[in-house]
Amino acid sequence: SGPFKKERWINAAPTFIGMAFFFSAFTSMKMLIPKFQPYAWDEYFANFDQALHFGVAPWELFQPILGFAPITALISLVYILWLGVLFLVLYWQLFSTCDIAFRTQFFVAFVLSWAIQGTLMAILFSSAGPCFYEGVLGSDRFVPLMDYLRSVNETWPVYALQTQSMLWEDYEAQKLVLGGGISAFPSIHVATAFLFMLLGWRTNKAIGWLTTIFFGFIMIGSFHLGWHYAVDGYAAIIVTLLIWKGSGYLTQNFRRRGMKRPTDSINATINDTNSARLGSGKQEKKD
Repeated sequence: SGPFKKERWINAAPTFIGMAFFFSAFTSMKMLIPKFQPYAWDEYFANFDQALHFGVAPWELFQPILGFAPITALISLVYILWLGVLFLVLYWQLFSTCDIAFRTQFFVAFVLSWAIQGTLMAILFSSAGPCFYEGVLGSDRFVPLMDYLRSVNETWPVYALQTQSMLWEDYEAQKLVLGGGISAFPSIHVATAFLFMLLGWRTNKAIGWLTTIFFGFIMIGSFHLGWHYAVDGYAAIIVTLLIWKGSGYLTQNFRRRGMKRPTDSINATINDTNSARLGSGKQEKKD
């Protein structure tokens, strides 16, 4: 049951190697999005956002509540912790041996969410997001939002601004950088946080509440910090939920058809080998 249990490492190794290649491929594809499809959907999503929120941009609608430097700084801090939470959850599930079917459902949903939303949909609905709206379209539509964030950054750290500046510089220089690339629709940050929330509630109430609070911060931060249009998050929630349900169906279907745990055949081989060695040792003693 300990962290160094052989079964944990056997379970984790194939997934760990696969995820390493997956993240590398994802980053490469994300950097190439504007090559496949130039950013053409920003104005549509901005208009759709406004239409859905009573004729007001979501960041403006929530500004009376969120438009205070300490609150913005807190949202920015939680938002930047997303990457750390991502690796923490992946580590947890990589080495989990509690419920192999549930673990499989999570990883299938995770990979499909990133592949379908972060690659396929990101290319089809190529958009840059509010923080890059002026750079892509030459419009000052979101300049008030960015001016507000910069004013907060003078007294409280808004980490998003540094990352946005770095991503834009890499985009203009056409650099391929791990973790780089610009893409707004749908929001992978929101999709992943929502997936963590589903995972949390399937685990226990305490983790469920923690992941729900984290999801709330990410959803709000996605448009408050200028990364996304709110519809990017709404779409991510809907698609992720469908993928989660589909992954659960696939996992249960394979299980009903007699799918074995990935460690079963390996463990059986090891046990057979050990039994053969013991048998051989006893025979030698008799001789």
